[in-house]
Amino acid sequence: MKRVLLTIMAVVALCPLPAPAANPASPQAVVRLYPEWKAEPRAYVPLDVPVERFEVKAKAIRSAHARNRHADAGATTQRLDEAIVVVVPADQQDQRVIDMLGGLILAGSLTQGPLALRTADSVQVPRQPYLFLDTQNQPVPNAEVEILLSWTGSPGSAPAPQVWIADAQLDAQGCLPPPGAILAANRFAFRVRHPDCGLVPALPQPGSESGSHQIWRVAALPKDQWCVFLDALGYPLSGVRVEIITSGSWEHGRMTFLDPIFLDREGRLPPPTVFTTLRRCSFVVSDPDYGTALVEPYSRTQLSPQEPLRLCVVPLIASGTPADAGAVWGTVTDSDGVRIPGAIVACRRIQGPRGWLAAYWPWPAEPGKEAKVLTDDRGRFAMRLPFVADDGTLGATVPRGATYEVTVTPPAELGCQPYAGRLAAGREHVVTLEGTLYGPKKYAGILLFQDERGPVTDPVKITRVNLTIQVRRANFRPGSRNGFLG
Repeated sequence: MKRVLLTIMAVVALCPLPAPAANPASPQAVVRLYPEWKAEPRAYVPLDVPVERFEVKAKAIRSAHARNRHADAGATTQRLDEAIVVVVPADQQDQRVIDMLGGLILAGSLTQGPLALRTADSVQVPRQPYLFLDTQNQPVPNAEVEILLSWTGSPGSAPAPQVWIADAQLDAQGCLPPPGAILAANRFAFRVRHPDCGLVPALPQPGSESGSHQIWRVAALPKDQWCVFLDALGYPLSGVRVEIITSGSWEHGRMTFLDPIFLDREGRLPPPTVFTTLRRCSFVVSDPDYGTALVEPYSRTQLSPQEPLRLCVVPLIASGTPADAGAVWGTVTDSDGVRIPGAIVACRRIQGPRGWLAAYWPWPAEPGKEAKVLTDDRGRFAMRLPFVADDGTLGATVPRGATYEVTVTPPAELGCQPYAGRLAAGREHVVTLEGTLYGPKKYAGILLFQDERGPVTDPVKITRVNLTIQVRRANFRPGSRNGFLG
């Protein structure tokens, strides 16, 4: 009996007692690291990082990144001072991390400190779908969408980080389910691949969150609504260079140019992502075969219409064509023969054998609007006014023997006087601008009137004085103003 008991005790001694249950392993979060977001917003490195006390710490991210580079023999050293860190719920494999996030996408700078994961309880995930409309309130169906996350906490003048999160596709109604929730320091951004305009940004419409949809405006127009540029005969200006001025006139907006855009084969202007409808814009149209024109479609006093700009008629014609017989061209110089670039040559009407002819300008231009061209770097200009034929279409010819009534305004900094005169059609001209006359531009003081008895002090006599003021300027006909003082 003792021998059996000793055997049992020996067996028990050889079998160790079970160890107490160990603490479960730390949650593992999948973290996206964007080290080169400035050059490539879509490029990121996925890292498995432990979560310590509901936080993803920067030190743990750096360690995981170092291990990742060590495992990849071909990896290059990357600076992480400006790297962006993003935690996306859809990337997670650990249910504990998914529960912590609660649908919330977290983002921040690696140098900013740890990312706290227990913030989802205070954020409400949006439920209404996003509706994407173009600038004419039409849905953009079945388009591909890039979902981006913008980090708005960038200090100073540094560029705000923007990183790619996912690609998606709109449904047949132009809708997209909400991609998730984000904190106030971040915001979603979308770029929509429009079938006619390519990849363009979308902006949220304020106040639409409370409705059935949150509306996003896509900076795009269907191709059949693009603005068409025609020459003086009504032909499309294919491939011509256009600079957009974001104000209705050259004088008020010459320093607010957008990047140049080239017209397509049909003379249509691909709309820019800002000022997409071209409302209240003006244009500089230039081409070596045509010249340079200044197009101001809108009246200075006219309110911007709701419809996008559809048509621009340009007072130019291709050089070396039969239509040159009705054009006027030449060079603008100063009194020393130096050519003047950037001068405005304007014409409102032409005098023909049977009277005056006014240029045609489509709505919304004001009646009697001037046609304007600019001298190029060599001081050269060309102009051909557009006229409407009897059937209402462009293409009417300039009659033989016609003369253009023009004004030439040089850049103010040159100190030259404007010019006003008439230029015969079908000929080359040299317009010489004289220097500014010396003397005051205005007179201030008291006029003293006297008769044979001396100064006139009687108020009744003063009201009977008829005063005539005559102004003489070079290249202009003398003008006068007269009237009674009373």
